[in-house]
Order: sequence, then C-alpha cells, then structure tokens
Amino acid sequence: HDPWEHRVMSRLSPTGPYDIAGADNLGALCHWWLENDYLANNIESLEIDQAPRLPDLDRNYIGTFMVRSDKDLSPPVRLWRLTNTRYLLADARVMPALNQLAEPKNSFRNVMLMDIVPKRVGEPIHDAGDLTVKTNDNGPVALIEFTQALPRAKLFANWQVSDDAAALGKLNSPEFDPTKTVLIAEDTPPAQKPAQPEEDPGTVTITSYQPRDVKLQADAKTPAVLLFNDRTGDYWKVWVDQKPASVLRCNYIMRGVFMPAGQHTIEFHFRAPMKWLYVSVSAFAIGILLAGYAVFTRLSRPPETPAASEKTPAAQNRKAA
Repeated sequence: HDPWEHRVMSRLSPTGPYDIAGADNLGALCHWWLENDYLANNIESLEIDQAPRLPDLDRNYIGTFMVRSDKDLSPPVRLWRLTNTRYLLADARVMPALNQLAEPKNSFRNVMLMDIVPKRVGEPIHDAGDLTVKTNDNGPVALIEFTQALPRAKLFANWQVSDDAAALGKLNSPEFDPTKTVLIAEDTPPAQKPAQPEEDPGTVTITSYQPRDVKLQADAKTPAVLLFNDRTGDYWKVWVDQKPASVLRCNYIMRGVFMPAGQHTIEFHFRAPMKWLYVSVSAFAIGILLAGYAVFTRLSRPPETPAASEKTPAAQNRKAA
C-alpha cells in the first residue's frame, strides 16, 4: 500500500552482499523479488542491482555509511534512516543485533515471521522464482520495521548550509539529529536563513506520486525547507503554487525546496532537454534515408551486359564445361 511512502532493504549496503539474509534461500529470493516482483508491484528498494559505474554523488554517499565493525551497525542504520528505508526482509535472528548494535537502539520490531516454501507443492524448484513465503509465528524469515526511518517528505524549520565533505561527516555523526535539521548544499543555497528554527514547521503530504512527476501539499507554520527523500538530479524542476522555484540539494543527495509560511502546492517534474530527443529522432531519420537510398540504388541499377568476348560460341562452351 502506498509504496512511495517507504523503501525496502535486504542487505546492509545497497551494493553489498545479502549479509542479513542468513535463512536458506532468502538472499536468492530477495534478489529475485528485486528484479521481478518489486517492479511489478511498484515496491521501492534502496538496493542497487546493476550499476557498474556509480556516479560520484552516489558512490560517496553510500561509501560514507559502510559497516566498519561487526560491533557497530550504526552507519548502515543511519543510511536507512536518512533514505526512508522502513522495512527489512532478513533472517529473524538479525533483529536483536540491530536493536543493540545500532543507534538509535531498540528501533526495530517484527511485523511478521515467515517460512520459505515452494510456490507449487510437488513440482521441482529450478530457481528462486519457484519459491515464496508463508506466515509462521516461528519462521526463520522476518519482515522487520525500522520505526525511526525518516518519512519520504518532511518540513524543517531549521537548516544549515554546508559543503559536501562536512555534510557527509555530519550525516553519519551520532550528534547530528536528522529529524530536526536538514543540510543544504552550498551550491543551492535557500532564499533565507531559518526564522524560527525551534518552531513546529508544519506538515506535508504526498498527493500524487509518479517516477517523473510528484505533487505534494504543505501547511508550513513558519518559513521552511521541504525535504523530499528522492535523489536529486540536473533535470528536476520544482514549482510552488504554480510558480517556478529552485531545487535545493538536501542531505547531500536528496531534493528539496524552500517555501514561506502558509499552505502550498508543490510539484516536482523531471524534464530532460528536448535536444536529446531531436538528436535521436534525427539519427533515426538519417538511418532510414540511408537504408532507403541503398535499397533504391540497388534496385534501379541496370543489369550488367556481358562482354563481347563472352558472347562467342567458344566462350559459352568454356562456361558450359
């Protein structure tokens, strides 16, 4: 339900192994779901399935939250918190470790326990697509909820402008509270400084969500920055009350926008330059013209006339021989 309200995870790092999927076949099943069932059901995941050349922005961000000790799981948990990753599919034995070895402690709870079973009893299992799950109060697989994950959209009365290196350091620092302060990149500064940083900023809801078009409704009680926990990019545009505004780069990699106090309608739209479409169409049209020209010249070419020496009886007898 409302899949844009949360993300799902089955490993500590978006690009790492299925290290929290210890139950038999769970890693294979989660990977199958990532490539098939998640797409069919619009389920959003933090996991990156295929990316041989990650952009610097993504690589630096993910690298900041890598596990550096099996006694401290706070870095990946902080990543889940910042990225609206609310659910984990994992070995049921993982939850106690997450509650004790990561900050904030005791932030995880079981939603349900499950067994991995064949989809069709009695038929051979060829791959993970032939497996599914079935609820069982004593099952080895758990759907775990992370109760401290940030929402997909949130208003902030307090914000700080920071360079990228400092922002990454703060985001992974235990002293930084991501529920109270949002960091803004210095190359996208907001229109003003916080007016009332300790005040209740208000509320925001997502009213329409498509991958390239998102609409939100905000009730800002004070001038605020809207943090929208989706990755930013060059071709994202934003409108506030149908007027163009500036997209802010928030928390190093996410989108945001500044707004004055009051009720507002916010729209994010992905609009790539039309020149690339024109280049593609032109190349396609040139390809068709060249292919047509090649076919036309071949069909219109007159048949070759045999040389005079080939018309003599002797030449024809040699060919027959």
